[in-house]
Amino acid sequence: MKILILSGGMHPFHQTTPILIHFLIENGFEVNLTEDPNYLLTYDMTKYDALIFNTRRVEELTLSNEQQKALINYVGNGKGFLAIHVGAGLPDSWPEYHNLTGGGWVYGTSAAHPPSKHKVAVSDKSHPCAKDLKDFEIDDEIYMKVGWRPDNNIFLSTNCEGETHPTAWSRSYKKGKVVTTNLGHYGPAFKSPEFQKMIINSLHWLTS
Repeated sequence: MKILILSGGMHPFHQTTPILIHFLIENGFEVNLTEDPNYLLTYDMTKYDALIFNTRRVEELTLSNEQQKALINYVGNGKGFLAIHVGAGLPDSWPEYHNLTGGGWVYGTSAAHPPSKHKVAVSDKSHPCAKDLKDFEIDDEIYMKVGWRPDNNIFLSTNCEGETHPTAWSRSYKKGKVVTTNLGHYGPAFKSPEFQKMIINSLHWLTS
């Protein structure tokens, strides 16, 4: 299975992306990495089964109109898309992005509980992305008040500051599949065995 990771931007991706690449390769995935969104415009995209956004693409790094169309076409034509943490952050100039991701960080609306240990509940044990997962604890930042669509299939959730927040969900987008997780702020989160298992499960589901 061939995976492309788009990384880069204002977040500790220097910690998280190397860990992501390492455990994906350990689990048999072929992985390529780029920080150049123009790669989305190339014919090479056809050889990848899924695309991972471990990146912050807002403000000056917001995808151009051509890059946005390329991403939409890639997923809409049947490929898999995984948005990790701020990878689902909503650019001001591209409100349609959350129709693809099903939601995520909304600037000026969402809030974050600083990195610390949090309990994550498997809210849908039958979901393929939650296969062999039990409730777990993770050292991570928790997003609250995220924009998310009511037709998402939520399979992980977190109780933080007295409310339950969706932590990972799946959805269909035209012919493609999408998984979004709010987890994955920094290195300690990516080292969590449960987090890694969830990412691996998600990639298998996205490409099934």
